Amino acid sequence: GQAALAAEAESLKQALKADPAFAYRERGRIADLRRRLDSEIKSTMEAITEDALAGDFEIAFGPGKLKLALWKLLLQWFNHHTHHRGQVSAMLDMAGVEHDFSLMIDKI
Repeated sequence: GQAALAAEAESLKQALKADPAFAYRERGRIADLRRRLDSEIKSTMEAITEDALAGDFEIAFGPGKLKLALWKLLLQWFNHHTHHRGQVSAMLDMAGVEHDFSLMIDKI
């Protein structure tokens, strides 16, 4: 479930902080977790109703909380993912690594 995925992600995050080479050694495990997280995200998004999207939702935000319509929070969340995908794309470009992050539109 979601709690187990979150715990596994946090465990991997802590391992990466302690040993950056962990990412290379455990790349298969990290990729597997990413696929499972993506599947959970997709299932969650498919289950959200229009009424739920219009309703307010509260999240932890810095030292306080942020309360907005769920659709606004989700829009920001997906925009933030796009930002990070762009960062990774730029880093791969600088390293001369071929990738298809710029062609994500083809995957929709």
